[in-house]
Amino acid sequence: MKIIITESQKILLEMSPSVRRRLHMADDFIKSLSPSDIRIYWGESEGDEYVRQILSDAVWNVIDDDKYYDEVYNYLSNKYGKHIIEFFYDSL
Repeated sequence: MKIIITESQKILLEMSPSVRRRLHMADDFIKSLSPSDIRIYWGESEGDEYVRQILSDAVWNVIDDDKYYDEVYNYLSNKYGKHIIEFFYDSL
């Protein structure tokens, strides 16, 4: 019997249990984004940079050192990347 998992599930399995337990902190951080911050600090051409910055900030809300940075970043990017870029352009 073969079990097929998605790339996001694979990334999640590779993380340490303590990182998995703290992923809700990234969810909370992303849910707390403010449209007014985008209008004040970001320009229309900076959407990709905004997404990278938000994902990076969300990762540092979850991890203490950079051991799992890439795994958490990729996981959050797959989960929230499209949502964040849509939020960015909707907020301008």
